[in-house]
Amino acid sequence: MSLLRLFAVALFTPTLLATDGSAASLTNLDANEHKPSVISGKDGQSRVLKPKEAWNDICPKGCVVRLDDNENATYELEGSDVVSIEDGFIYYDRDVGTSPPLAPGAAPSPPAK
Repeated sequence: MSLLRLFAVALFTPTLLATDGSAASLTNLDANEHKPSVISGKDGQSRVLKPKEAWNDICPKGCVVRLDDNENATYELEGSDVVSIEDGFIYYDRDVGTSPPLAPGAAPSPPAK
């Protein structure tokens, strides 16, 4: 019986300990302040991001973010997205300068890993 318990512990412990641990992060790379607001997921959260400031650990399970209270600048983020604000748009942080902006209201596919 003890061997069976050891096997069960060895089999299920990684599953129990495995947590995603990732949540979306948003960095303001613009020269101007921007106000992102989480409008689904964590209701009512918003803040002003100064230039070069980051907002980490938002949207662990995904959410909708609105930029500068503009209804036309609404983005869906997945929990592991790493994005930045550049020129008033939200972009994936892949190869700097080569990632297209996320379309407002779009549910983008995460980059291939």
